[in-house]
Amino acid sequence: MVRLNLGCNRSIMEGYVNLDIVKYKGVNVVHDLNDIPYPFPDNYFDEICMNSILEHLPTEFYKILRELKRISKSGCIWKIIVPCRDNYAYVGDTSHCRMFSYRSFDAWAINPCVRIHGETDFGLGTFLKILKAKIIFSDNIFLRWINYIVKINQRMYDRFFYYYLPARKIEFEMEIL
Repeated sequence: MVRLNLGCNRSIMEGYVNLDIVKYKGVNVVHDLNDIPYPFPDNYFDEICMNSILEHLPTEFYKILRELKRISKSGCIWKIIVPCRDNYAYVGDTSHCRMFSYRSFDAWAINPCVRIHGETDFGLGTFLKILKAKIIFSDNIFLRWINYIVKINQRMYDRFFYYYLPARKIEFEMEIL
């Protein structure tokens, strides 16, 4: 099983190819993720972890997805953590280039969180299956109860309450078809 820790920074994962733009201790591959193509062959990875990296890439998002799709085997699992669009830390970090909601990958999913007519897939088609799209409010033990309440209906939260009760991050897990 070949696994990639994309944009790892100093969070080195054992048993993974650790890629970052800076040669930190433990980084196996140094590469700028805005420089496409990535230095891997087609259909190479079984799993790709992307923890707090996608929001930092100014390259057009569909181009990044196309490249990630290229290096992923069929059945590859993408594990993604991104800040939620209404997170105070997202807005305060000027290195963030794009926002995410729990429906950010719907245009490419066979099972979207919400199907909106007229969305474009930028020629990529539907190539992924969303296994998890989870809005997270807090890791704080005293505030975890909010996570359980919103889990009841994330769509309703996303549509009506996100502005009043900002979430911290979103965790996605997807399978490449």
